[in-house]
Amino acid sequence: MILILCMLTFTACGGSTDTNTDSELESELNSAAASAAVKDTDETKADAPSSEDAKAETERVIAAGNLVTIGQTLEETNAALGFEGIKPEDSDDSEPRYEWLYNDKEKITVWYNADGKVTTFQILATFENVTDPNTDYSHIEELKNRIDDALTYDQVKALMGGTDGTVSRTSINEKGEVYLAYTWQGDEIPEYIEAEFNPSRIMTRLTA
Repeated sequence: MILILCMLTFTACGGSTDTNTDSELESELNSAAASAAVKDTDETKADAPSSEDAKAETERVIAAGNLVTIGQTLEETNAALGFEGIKPEDSDDSEPRYEWLYNDKEKITVWYNADGKVTTFQILATFENVTDPNTDYSHIEELKNRIDDALTYDQVKALMGGTDGTVSRTSINEKGEVYLAYTWQGDEIPEYIEAEFNPSRIMTRLTA
C-alpha cells in the first residue's frame, strides 16, 4: 500500500503528461485482486472434503462408537477410542458426560453413572453420508401416528423402504435393559428419523 501511494505522489509531483498511468495502475490492481479471489476460491474447493472422504470419516466415527460398551469405565473408553474425552462445563456431576470430538460436526458422547460406568452413549454424525440412498421417507408421518402400535424394528425398516438404520444411541435402564436407537437420514431436513427400540425390538420412541 505504501509503494502505491509513493508511485501516485511521484507522478503528480513529476508533472507527467501520461494521463493513462493512473488508469493502468488501477487496472493492474483490479486484475491482481481478481486473481487472488480466484486463488482463494480454488483453495477453498481443494480444502473441501470429497463425498468419498466425508463418507469414510463418518464411517470411522460410527465404527469408533461401536467400541463403546455399556458398563465401560472412562479409562476403558479412552483406551478404546484412542484419545481422552473432554468433560463439558455443563456436565452433571451426578451423571458425568464426556465427549470425543472428531471434527466440527461429528462426535461421540458418553454418560457415566455414579460408579463411573457407561449408562448411555450417543454418536453424533452426518448420517446422510452413510444412509442407503434407497431409503423411503414418505411414511414418516405414519410412523409418528403409530408410536403406540408396538411396531417392530422390521416393520419400521419396511416402512423406510427396506433399508437398515444406523445405531446412533445405546442406553441401559435401571433394570439393566439395553435400548438401541437407529437413525435414517437423507439430504433434506424432513428426511430424518431416530427410532428407539427395547430389548424385544419394539419401537418405544421416535424423533422425526
